Amino acid sequence: SHTAWAQFGSILPELNKKDRIVIVCFSGQTAGQTVGVLRTMGFDAYSLLGGINNGWKPAGLPLEK
Repeated sequence: SHTAWAQFGSILPELNKKDRIVIVCFSGQTAGQTVGVLRTMGFDAYSLLGGINNGWKPAGLPLEK
């Protein structure tokens, strides 16, 4: 599901440490930082390399607005 950065802290109690979590942002920087925080908290977290703009879109993968 989509969660804006400003609301990220409010969804932490809903996350399950047994689930794999993938964080995606526009460039990959914010996602990478978020993954670092989640991993220190014990989550199995990953980010999309290059984000949407430099990873997903150039690969020709679908986007929805």
